[in-house]
Amino acid sequence: MPLTIDGQTYYRTAEVCRMVGISRNTLFSWCKKGTIIKVEHRDYQGWRLFTQAQVDAMKEKTKQVNSIYLEHLVKVSSSAGHSWEPTSTAGEHQGARD
Repeated sequence: MPLTIDGQTYYRTAEVCRMVGISRNTLFSWCKKGTIIKVEHRDYQGWRLFTQAQVDAMKEKTKQVNSIYLEHLVKVSSSAGHSWEPTSTAGEHQGARD
């Protein structure tokens, strides 16, 4: 349940994780690295509080797609005799039959 302090709405850790669809470990990692959250808010008990803007930024982060290029892996595997070409599946016909 959101918490309102001086007219500002804040969300606690569990709420943020549920809203964004991430684990607590991921959230704490992002906090530690400063990946998303640049300003930290805490309540009187010392628990982290997050604004709607911070939650929205985290939601955007989870929508990102990171492309990893595997050129090196392909070169190494090719030299070892591995083929990266698709093979036929069990449902494909190997030849025409009448």
